[in-house]
Order: sequence, then structure tokens, then C-alpha cells
Amino acid sequence: MRIIGGLVAGFVIALVAIFGVSWVNQLLYPALGTVSMADRNNFGAIIESSGVGAQLIFAISWFAGAFVGGWVAGAISGRRWALWTIAGLILLNAAASALLGRYPPLLQVSAIIAPLLGGWLAGALLRRTPSAGMGAPA
Repeated sequence: MRIIGGLVAGFVIALVAIFGVSWVNQLLYPALGTVSMADRNNFGAIIESSGVGAQLIFAISWFAGAFVGGWVAGAISGRRWALWTIAGLILLNAAASALLGRYPPLLQVSAIIAPLLGGWLAGALLRRTPSAGMGAPA
């Protein structure tokens, strides 16, 4: 039961983190909120024209989702694979968005790297926190 609870909680927290950072992105770059995700060609063009700052915030949202969601899943379930499941789901979502949305190359690369870094950092943090249930490094 802890494993399922950890996965569900981790996924919900990951979505909250992603949407929270994306909300900040829309506050800083209002043009991002004016186009529909259904219009993939325009969305990619608007992201590209918004500049590197907006693109980095997208990457930060994917990192934050994988990090926070993965940490929660790993801490609750006590299983390392649970955090990588969350990071993998974020990676799949980010990569699909970047490719289907015709995002600029920086975001296409970040869609893969950011969730992996987030998952790795969550795992490193959990290894150093014995109370999280995953044990200290040997």
C-alpha cells in the first residue's frame, strides 16, 4: 500500500511542481498564455521567440517535477524504482511535448536531461536521509 501511495503522491506533487513553475513562466512571459497547446506550430514559435529565459523555465519545471515528485515517491514507498518511475513519466511527457510541439533544440535536449537530473538528485538526497526509508550510503 505504501508503494502505490508513494507513486500516487509523487505523481500529484510532480504535477503541482510543474504547473507551479509553468504558472511563474506565464507571469514572466505573458505571450505563452495566449496560444493554445492544440496549435503546436504556433506554440513552438512563441516559445522560441520568448527567448532563452522562458525556455530555461520550462526545463526547470521538468527538473522540479522529477525532483520533488520523485523524492516524495521514494520517501513514502521506500523504493528507489518509485522515484525513477515518476522521473520517467515526467521525461516521457516532456519529450513528447517537446517533439510534438516543435520546441526549439534547447528544449528538446532539456526535455531529456532535466527530468533525469531531477531524478538523480532526488535519489542522491534520499540516500543521505536514512529517515526517508531508503537508507544511508554504504
